[in-house]
Amino acid sequence: PGELVQIQSLTPAILQQATAQTRTQLAQLLDEAPECPTATYETRLVEIEQSLSRQVLALQIAGTRAVGKTTLRQRLAQLAPATFPQQWSFSDDEELGSETPQYTEALGQADVVLFMVQGDLTQQEWTALQDLKSQHQRILLVLNKQDQYLPDQAKLVLAQLKLRVKGVMASEDVVAISTSPQPIKVRCHQADGSYQETLETPQPQIQPLLNRMQTVAAQEVNQLVLQRAYQQTLALQQDIQTQLNGIRRNRAMPILERYQWIAAGVAFANPLPSLDMVATAAITGKMIQELAEVYCIKLSLDRATEIA
Repeated sequence: PGELVQIQSLTPAILQQATAQTRTQLAQLLDEAPECPTATYETRLVEIEQSLSRQVLALQIAGTRAVGKTTLRQRLAQLAPATFPQQWSFSDDEELGSETPQYTEALGQADVVLFMVQGDLTQQEWTALQDLKSQHQRILLVLNKQDQYLPDQAKLVLAQLKLRVKGVMASEDVVAISTSPQPIKVRCHQADGSYQETLETPQPQIQPLLNRMQTVAAQEVNQLVLQRAYQQTLALQQDIQTQLNGIRRNRAMPILERYQWIAAGVAFANPLPSLDMVATAAITGKMIQELAEVYCIKLSLDRATEIA
């Protein structure tokens, strides 16, 4: 299977090469195991190729518990098409738990991840963020609940976040929002000098995030679609290879067991240790040669004996 390519360096030619490699793997699987069902793999490959024409980006919201994922999802879903014209498909929200690998694997199905925090990054959040970036996942880091800070403090926390992720992601990909502002006390003074206090809830402030999402959708949609198709192709290659490895292992085990009995019999019958070593090397060399054939590797008996 191929390796991930930086999203900026990914081209249609690289994806075509990966697709060709996948078809070669499928042909090899059919050649070695005609009885193996490959329809699922072929369907996945066709779906990947068809997905290149889409203009809808898959969006996933992620973060720790109680960071505001559900509320942000609701706010985005309530937007009118005129306010937010770019089409996005929403995947299930992902909660950052103790199993980071499973977490990052689930998020790998999205074109863009909104990674939500409510303050400076914790070690757990930083680790998850680095794992996602290592997979070249497109991320927008979203600081929520900024209304809980004083204005100067909110600016300081946002600046600290941008400094923390410098070199990992662009500064403009870090935005501050408030999905569900806390009610504030408002004092209304009357003409007679008295006043009346009421609680008013400010409007949600998510415009900075909307602006950044619109920019990403306008400028990066083709590249993001290409990137996801490439990642899905690599994942398909890995699944095919795993299937092929299992088939080869099942064929290799009887060879190993047979030569174990042969080697044991020679060692039992031969009283001289020096001759025993020579015979064992010859037997092991022959075993390696047969195993190489199972794994489609051409190996001469001399080379196999040398390896043994």
